[in-house]
Amino acid sequence: MINLINMILNVHKFVKHEWKKEVPKRWRNLGTWRYVTTFKYCYPNIPSILTEQYGLRWKDKLIIYVTKEITTPKFRRYRTKFKKVFHGSLKSYKAYLREFMKSRKRDRLNFG
Repeated sequence: MINLINMILNVHKFVKHEWKKEVPKRWRNLGTWRYVTTFKYCYPNIPSILTEQYGLRWKDKLIIYVTKEITTPKFRRYRTKFKKVFHGSLKSYKAYLREFMKSRKRDRLNFG
């Protein structure tokens, strides 16, 4: 029997490299995705938490991954592969999250 414990959200932020020397134009916009934080549940106030506690700005680029933590007879806690669910700015993530919560609430009302 497989039990779903929770869904986990991983937040990564895009950070441009700060070059010490002059570099060619084609490499100036290179950067990496840095890990910011993990949320155990999908809260509606995640964007405000990211701005207040982690210092993100509304124009920062984000990638949001989701994974499920389950228990199986052989493994006590097992995480599935990470799945990318959102890519964009923090402001657009707030709108995406609002629509996601509305659809989830609508599904619960129609199901029951």
